[in-house]
Amino acid sequence: MPSTSSASPSNSPLASPPVAETTNGFVSRHAKPKDAPAIAGLVNNWAERGLTLARSAPEVLEAIHQFVVVEDDAGLAACGSLVEWPPKIAEIRSVAVADRQQGKGAGRAVVAALVSKARSEGVEIVVLLTKSPEFFAKQGFTAIESSDLPSHYLKAAILDRGRSLEGRTAMQLVL
Repeated sequence: MPSTSSASPSNSPLASPPVAETTNGFVSRHAKPKDAPAIAGLVNNWAERGLTLARSAPEVLEAIHQFVVVEDDAGLAACGSLVEWPPKIAEIRSVAVADRQQGKGAGRAVVAALVSKARSEGVEIVVLLTKSPEFFAKQGFTAIESSDLPSHYLKAAILDRGRSLEGRTAMQLVL
């Protein structure tokens, strides 16, 4: 894996994905500030189940440029974020799907939009930590040893932020 001395994610906004049809007719778009409370609600629904980390609406708002959402007739159907860790690595975080859309492709649509966004930004490797490796394996990600994660990412994104690898599977997708 590439390594660099950079110890923090890029704060520059990634290019907004175009509004586009994705899987099962869902349309992806870059999140807007007004989406922050709904995104926090989706993410925290899954955090309560122990499957993702909780995010407050102000935290989401601060990182809104990292989020992609898909919508259905009832509102936000799914969300996820892409955090760039230069030089050419990005992490998918906070993937969450509304209960009404479970198993209908909204999660796949978000992941596809995030991967497309990473590809358009010149990212070479997309990584993530998950308690749902089967879902991400179906999207082309492969499980890796945590020791295979880039050292600068592991230190800055996990260890320095008090996150734990325990109970999570490290995965990557080479673009």
